[in-house]
Amino acid sequence: MRIKPFYLLLCSLFLIISIIFSSCTMPSRRKIPEFRVVITNPLPVARIDLPIAMKVEDIRKVAPDFTFKAFLVSPLEGGRDLPSQAEDTDGDGKLDTLVFLIDLEPEARREVAVRYEPKAPMRLTLGYEKRTFGGVFPELEGMAWESEKTVYLMRVDFRSTILFAPKSKEGLVLKDYLGALLSNGEAKVKLNWIRCGGFGIWDGQKVHEPFNPASSPEDSVRTFTRVISDGAVRSSVQIVYDNWLIGGKRIRVSSTLSISAGRYYTLNALKIDGGNGLKIAALIPKMGTVVRDKADGLLMAWDEESRTGAAVIFPAEAFVEFLDSPPIIPRDESENVAVVLAPDVNGDLSYYLIGREGLNSFDEFESTVKLMAKSIASPPEVKITPKPRRKRRRR
Repeated sequence: MRIKPFYLLLCSLFLIISIIFSSCTMPSRRKIPEFRVVITNPLPVARIDLPIAMKVEDIRKVAPDFTFKAFLVSPLEGGRDLPSQAEDTDGDGKLDTLVFLIDLEPEARREVAVRYEPKAPMRLTLGYEKRTFGGVFPELEGMAWESEKTVYLMRVDFRSTILFAPKSKEGLVLKDYLGALLSNGEAKVKLNWIRCGGFGIWDGQKVHEPFNPASSPEDSVRTFTRVISDGAVRSSVQIVYDNWLIGGKRIRVSSTLSISAGRYYTLNALKIDGGNGLKIAALIPKMGTVVRDKADGLLMAWDEESRTGAAVIFPAEAFVEFLDSPPIIPRDESENVAVVLAPDVNGDLSYYLIGREGLNSFDEFESTVKLMAKSIASPPEVKITPKPRRKRRRR
């Protein structure tokens, strides 16, 4: 009885090593399970480091025994395996999403194989180059998340303000920055935090940020934070505002903020529970040049003197109206412009936020944002299929 567990462990480890080195079988000629993913780029431009996310329920339609214990994503044409990670996006303690990065030529189609070992005795995580980082940091009084391109910060208070810090060169900087703060030392990289956005609930007259002028603790807004993922491919953090009182309704709003490798923009995925009919106001600072584009789902602002820009890329079908210097509760002295967006029937709404500094002109900023918007509006086609069966040769 003592030999059997050791033998199973040895076999499982052999299978994991077999996956890593693209071997095909064990001595028992047991084939490593796999499925295929076909990705098609609909745009006539190349896509670099394109994140592909697949839900486990979609994967199991073609691979019922799939687990996240040990898996590898490999291009069929050969070459290096693709950076990948698994995530628990709903916070139930179970991994539910597979994410990987892929490069696509203009209007090109690529196919990858996902090999996995459902009987692995433990979860194996491969050491891909870490290109994102995220967490909840008391020393910053909030949540921060970054790619090698940029870094964002959201304070955990009653103002849902989002800041960004431009980088003079590519690379992850938060760990060094935090280490210097904790040791009272000098950081190798200095971060200049610049306000680039925020959000609130629009009641038709005012924007409400998550704050109740409560006379008792029972009536105050409660906040909860967590890290969804801190991976090589993507990092995500989440804040939940509970017991938020709007127009006599007590609602719960979650904001999940994520960034993928190679990206300047961050995704803000919002969910409202208990607030049917409520609208979201996505805010950016009001600066010298403001562009409002309902058709393409864009709100942009640019300051020529500081060469700083902020933008919201939103789904056109969620558009309600644009706002100029809307009143904000609690009172906010900063000037903002906003776009009001309607969540879907389930209370879900997602939009992208961008903060940039250092571009040469508004024209360059505008073209950069429009290119991002076009890419976001034209996602790749992703099709999950079983591994094709080999035809037997006739003797």
